Amino acid sequence: MTPNDVAALIDVAALYRVLQRYDEAEAAYRQALQLKPDNLALQSSLGDLYLERGQPQEAAAFYEQVLAAADPQQNRAVVAQAQDQLSKAYLRLGQVDRALATARTDCCARVPVRPRARGRVGQD
Repeated sequence: MTPNDVAALIDVAALYRVLQRYDEAEAAYRQALQLKPDNLALQSSLGDLYLERGQPQEAAAFYEQVLAAADPQQNRAVVAQAQDQLSKAYLRLGQVDRALATARTDCCARVPVRPRARGRVGQD
């Protein structure tokens, strides 16, 4: 693995997470983020790591960052995942109202928009 191989760093981080070697996973994610700071899925993965470590405040900060930067139309899967995880982080922080509001938004983000299908509803 070369230190500039983002995909390899992400794989290594995921492996460290499975092994619960969170410090090494964080280091690999951060190294990958230095190379690809705009990678929203990578930022979300770092949030996931913090949530696994029992650090919901840090996790929430990453998910909020992802949601602020993401275009929901271009990054639906990343947005839906970040909203889902953010609601979990808010719950762990005892912020039930924020968790519910985020979860409600999440439900709307997961609905696929298919403009061509709209006119066909009820038609055989």
